[in-house]
Amino acid sequence: MSAVPPPTKPPRGVKHPKETSGLLMSVIRTLSASESNEQRDREKAKLEKEYKRSDQRLDELVSAHDQDLTQVMQLFGKLSSRVTASREKIHAVKENLHACKMLLRCKRDELKKLWLEGIEHKHVLHLLEKIDELREVPSQLTGYLAKKHYLHATQQLVSALSLGEGSLEGVEALREVRVELQTKKQQLHTKLMQELSHHLYVQSTQEIVALRRQGSGRDNTLLNSPFQRATELRSSARTPKARRALLDVLSPFPNTLSSRLGLNPATNPSCVEETLGNLQEDLDATDPEANSEHFMAILIECLALLNKVPDAVEAIKVEMQTELLSIISRTTQQILDMSALPQQPQPAAHHDPAQTQPLARPVLLLELLQTVFEQFRCVAAAHAVALRSFSFVADKYHIDVRLYEMPDVWSKVQAVVGSSSIPLSDCGMI
Repeated sequence: MSAVPPPTKPPRGVKHPKETSGLLMSVIRTLSASESNEQRDREKAKLEKEYKRSDQRLDELVSAHDQDLTQVMQLFGKLSSRVTASREKIHAVKENLHACKMLLRCKRDELKKLWLEGIEHKHVLHLLEKIDELREVPSQLTGYLAKKHYLHATQQLVSALSLGEGSLEGVEALREVRVELQTKKQQLHTKLMQELSHHLYVQSTQEIVALRRQGSGRDNTLLNSPFQRATELRSSARTPKARRALLDVLSPFPNTLSSRLGLNPATNPSCVEETLGNLQEDLDATDPEANSEHFMAILIECLALLNKVPDAVEAIKVEMQTELLSIISRTTQQILDMSALPQQPQPAAHHDPAQTQPLARPVLLLELLQTVFEQFRCVAAAHAVALRSFSFVADKYHIDVRLYEMPDVWSKVQAVVGSSSIPLSDCGMI
């Protein structure tokens, strides 16, 4: 039986795609299969020689790259220290988060209670501020009403009432303030109606009465020639306001809204709506009533804010005939007072007692009728302006109200003129 030859070591210069562990096992098998110690010694000598050569090569490489290795080791040390510090910090953060989580879990109910208390305190502070503002409203309203700044007064009152009946409804300490505000609302409504009636029936006719008084002061008598008196009355009727009133009121009544209300057909409706839509009140004005049309628009806007437009329209309808009768009564008394003034002596050539005495009563009656008719025209013009504002606020605030029309005004005028209650005979005019 032939002997098996021992395995031979592959040449050192050949690179085999084997792992280091495979080469080591090959060397071990070679040493184990050796037949004599000499062969093992030779293999050992080769290994030692290769080891020395590798060690020498390693020393050469280390010497050649000593600086790079030193720098790499330093960088590695720094990075290692940073990584270690970061790990420690992360570990500390994790521990802190875990502790916070445990604390929050334990204090969750208390935190929720404190959060709710904070919200409650904030709301209470807001309510206290509103209460202070609400308590100041009555005094501020008094100041506005004293200066006839009705729009600001109404806006503030409506805002205060909305606040008192809203978020502050359950505050018992404000019961008296709410009652006072309701009283102020009723008083403001009454005052607005008085002011509107004054501008419809008194303010609109003041210029006519003033012109009559000026004419009487110039002549110092009402017993002039009826032709001369009629000429003066016609000339006074040509004043701008009387002419404007006559044109506005006597305009035809087509089916358009502006003509139905008795407005001048030449007026641009878009301009009128723009003026009423941008209605503002000047707090620095010395006389808020200087512009009667603007003042009436403010009064009607205030009535709309108070939700009193239907009541106001109904009150105007009911009181219209009474106010017209009052105009006749006032005018009658004014003419009688002017006729009772001392007369200047007439020259002898023109003095004719027999002629003057019979003309006194017809002239007084003519004076009364012309003055009353001119005042009625101005009143109708004022009603046309008021109706325009009423129609605008009804559309603006969606108020369901049935407005009266200009034919209704003239119907009342005709009823008053034809009424038997006009005290002409009682006043000594007929």
